[in-house]
Amino acid sequence: MRIVLDTGGFSDVEVGTVDRDDTELVFRSPAGAVVARHPMTAVACLDVRATGPLSTPAPAVATTSGVDDPSSPLVVRAAPTGNPQVDAARLDRPAAYAPWTPQEDTGLEAMTAAGMSVADVAIVLRRQDGGVRSRLRHLREAADEAATGATSPTSTVRFD
Repeated sequence: MRIVLDTGGFSDVEVGTVDRDDTELVFRSPAGAVVARHPMTAVACLDVRATGPLSTPAPAVATTSGVDDPSSPLVVRAAPTGNPQVDAARLDRPAAYAPWTPQEDTGLEAMTAAGMSVADVAIVLRRQDGGVRSRLRHLREAADEAATGATSPTSTVRFD
């Protein structure tokens, strides 16, 4: 797994599980030994496709960072919206209510496939738990529609 940090650095480690310990993500080997610890706020994303130093570098799975740089793919969308509910949610989770990017979708799928809980994924992506659950449902419905060619009754109206 590649652990991409907000600073732009990364670590390639063999990971069996990822746990949350207060404000840190704890990465354990398949044998259970701790191989890395990083503050949750310092982790930009987790990429499960990059498995070691000999692997071809995978594209960064961008989520959000603490940098408000429009040229960066890791932009926090936390500008005031004028909506008190959205602005309040973004105090804690800067990407709350922002449109999802393809990179965030890839990161969301990778983290859930790696066994991370919705709550932990929401912290890493800096979104609300409900937003993560909703996006997972949307991605699963889209995948089902693509696989079967059928559309669900909710697929005719999309607000994203």
